Amino acid sequence: FQGSGAGVGELTWAQIGLWEGMRVTGRSVTMAGSAPLPPGTTVDQMADLLGYMVGRHQALRSVFRLRGADEMPLQVCVESGVVPLEVVDADGDPTAAVASVESRYRETSFDYEHEFPVRMAVVCVAGLPVHMVAVYLHTALDAGGLRALLADVFSRDPVTGVGPPVTAVQPLEQAVRQRTSAARRQSAAAMVHLDHALRAMHHRQFGEPRHPDRGIRMIRYRSFAAGLAVRRISDQEGINTASALLAVFAIGLARRVGQGRILAMLMVSNRFRPGF
Repeated sequence: FQGSGAGVGELTWAQIGLWEGMRVTGRSVTMAGSAPLPPGTTVDQMADLLGYMVGRHQALRSVFRLRGADEMPLQVCVESGVVPLEVVDADGDPTAAVASVESRYRETSFDYEHEFPVRMAVVCVAGLPVHMVAVYLHTALDAGGLRALLADVFSRDPVTGVGPPVTAVQPLEQAVRQRTSAARRQSAAAMVHLDHALRAMHHRQFGEPRHPDRGIRMIRYRSFAAGLAVRRISDQEGINTASALLAVFAIGLARRVGQGRILAMLMVSNRFRPGF
């Protein structure tokens, strides 16, 4: 890959939080995805795509420079280098091979100092690529970033292979911005607002606990109708589906508990500031 812009800098606020968590658990936090490939796709095309992605985005061609045990690492972005594309041969149905590769990528911690934060594989049947698997280190990418990355890939000219100019704020620049007095004032104001919001909520918003404390739980709710409705709202209002789903959730919860004000503590989202 070949890209513009290189340097060494401190971590962004989001990277700091993720790094602290990984340091405690001793495990890499990742995001994974897989998708079938269009018929006729070649390994060379996938290698070209991987190089294109990494070259355009500093976050995907940065490693960490570890320092003392009590110090945050630095992020080091390079202009050029090599990132591997693994080719896996599957016998017949590629489902098992895809699951195996994704599991191996996710369960094996990244080498933060020497490995770029993306792992990609092409699964082949009878020598023909049929599926791709990609796992990203969470310090380089999140759900919003993944949507932006996919949109960027699809905007590439299929004939020339050239993409539009990169206008997004890159990690090194973001880390610098977040240490300015203006950003710190904005962050402090956001914390004051959150403090006021928390104090305004009734401490019995959800009633008495109905179950013994089990720690953090993940609840998955599937509704075909809700999925269609959220996408229609998203298209109609010109917002992303995550924002639409959050609004629907808040309305439903308010009606269920009979409270006009609903508090939902989101696990992510630092994009309230223009330019991020």
